[in-house]
Amino acid sequence: MAGPVTRRSSFRPIAKGYDFDRLRAILNNSEMQRENSAAYQVINTLIDGTQFHQKYIDAQLRAITQVLVENGLINLTINGNITANNFSGSSSGVNSGDLILSGALDYLTLEEQILTLGFIDLLTDVENRLPYANLEDATAASRLLGRGSASGAGDWQEVTLGSNLTMTGTVLDAVGGATTEFTSTDTGTIDDLDFDNANLIRMNNASDATITGLLAGTPGQVVTIVSIGAGNVYLADNDGGSSADNQLINLVTSQNTPLATASGKATYIYDDTTNRWRLIFHEQGAAISQPYDAADFTASGTMTWTVASGDVGIYQYFLRGRQLYFTIQFDTTSITAPLSNQCRFVIPGDFTTGAAAQGFCFIIDNGTRSIGRWFIGTSTELYIEKVPLANYAGSTNNTYFAAQGFLEVI
Repeated sequence: MAGPVTRRSSFRPIAKGYDFDRLRAILNNSEMQRENSAAYQVINTLIDGTQFHQKYIDAQLRAITQVLVENGLINLTINGNITANNFSGSSSGVNSGDLILSGALDYLTLEEQILTLGFIDLLTDVENRLPYANLEDATAASRLLGRGSASGAGDWQEVTLGSNLTMTGTVLDAVGGATTEFTSTDTGTIDDLDFDNANLIRMNNASDATITGLLAGTPGQVVTIVSIGAGNVYLADNDGGSSADNQLINLVTSQNTPLATASGKATYIYDDTTNRWRLIFHEQGAAISQPYDAADFTASGTMTWTVASGDVGIYQYFLRGRQLYFTIQFDTTSITAPLSNQCRFVIPGDFTTGAAAQGFCFIIDNGTRSIGRWFIGTSTELYIEKVPLANYAGSTNNTYFAAQGFLEVI
C-alpha cells in the first residue's frame, strides 16, 4: 500500500461549490497525483460514482473523505447502523435503523431540516419515571390534573375542586365524609382558630374562651363546635379580631353566642357569597349565670336599690335562636329613700332587645308579699313594678324578687 499522504502548502482544501469536472482538473494538476497515486485513484473513483474499496480506507483517506463530505461533494449511502463520535453532512432517500451518537450530547440541532418523531410510548419507550416536578406550574394552588371531558377522553388539564372537596397542601379531603376532630385547650380570646380543617372542634378550655373566627373556610364546608371543658365558649359575631374571611355570622349580633360548659354546641357552614362562617345550628346546652356587677341594679327617680353579691340567688339566661329565657331571684336586698316605684336590672347576658314583653313577678316588699310585673324598660334593661303601681317601702335586707320569662333579643 502506498504511504500516507503529505499535504503541502500548495494544496488548498476543496471549497464548497466546486463541481466534479472542476475537482478532476484540480486533482490532475495537483501534487497529490504525483505523490500518492493510490489516493488519487480512490478519490477519482469516488468522482466517477464507483464504490469504496475497504483496503484504501486508512486514517489519511478518511481525512480526505471528510473534507469532501463537509464540502458537499460526495454523498454516503449507508444501510444499517452508523456509530460516530462526530457526525456531519446530510442524507437522502429512505433511512432506517438507529443513529447512535456516542459521547455527552447537549443538544441535537438540525439546520434547515424537518425532524419528525413518532409519539413516545410511556410504557415501552421510557425506562425511568418522568419528573413531574418539571411540569408547567398550575395557575391555582388547589388544583388537580385530569382528563378534559366528562367521558374521560381529551388532553390533560387542570381540574377545579368542587364544594365537597378540600385540598390542604398535597392532602385531598372530602367535606362531610369521615369525622375528623380537633381539640383546643386555648382560653381567652382566640382569633383565626386554626382547626386543621377538621369537621369537629372540641373546646376543652379550662376557663372561658371567645372564638372570633375560624381558619381555612372553603365553600360549603361544615364544622361543628362542641364545649367539653370547664369554661364557657362564646362565639363572636363579625369580630374584627379575626381576618374578614374567617369571621362568624350569628343569629344574635348584640352579644356573643354562648355555649355552656361541657354541653353547648354550634354548627357553621362556610358561605361563599359573604365569605364568612354562617351559624346554622346552636344549642346553648345549659343556663349560664350573669356575672355579678353592682352597677347592673338601679332604681327609678333618686331611690337606691342595693343588691349585694350574696343577694343574687339566681340570675341566669338561656339563648335559643333569638329567644332569651331568663330566671331571677334576688334575696335580702335593701331600698333607701327617697322612695319610688321601679327596681331595674340589666337583661341577663347583656343582650339587647327591640321588642316589647312583660310577665309576672313575685315580690316581698319589706316583709310584705306583693304581686308585681316585669317589663322591658329600655333596650338593655328590665323594670319591676308592684301591681297596683305604688312606691316600694324602705328596707334593709328585707326586699325579695323572683321572676321567669322570655324575650326576643337581637
